[in-house]
Amino acid sequence: MGITNSIDNCSAADKDEKEKINAVNALLGFIISKKAEICGGVMRSKVGIGFGYSLFQLIYVPYNTLKVYLNAYNFRRNKRGPEIGTDIRFRITEWLYAGVAVEDISHKISVVPYIRFKVRDKSLTMLLGIIGITAIVLR
Repeated sequence: MGITNSIDNCSAADKDEKEKINAVNALLGFIISKKAEICGGVMRSKVGIGFGYSLFQLIYVPYNTLKVYLNAYNFRRNKRGPEIGTDIRFRITEWLYAGVAVEDISHKISVVPYIRFKVRDKSLTMLLGIIGITAIVLR
């Protein structure tokens, strides 16, 4: 689950671009083989489906995996067909990803590099503990 704020509303010239502001993502996925997964749900506040494939290692290996994703959503978009996007993601550690996404390849291509942090409850607790210890030591 997540929230995406992909563009500034003031600079958007296209109606479809303005609709991407503060979009919601909520997906449910399943591993369909040792290297592939499929997901579906809400992508950028529209119904969508996605497919992921791990190129070299099993899909559920905790880190150092290279994965390719293909997503299609917004199937009711006027005159342009669905929005189709792909991205390639490398998992550096258990909580850090780096990747490049290509969005809306069926109409207007935009390339977006990104870094993604995955934070869980136990990670947040550990991080807050380290920050507290560091503040005390640096006093």
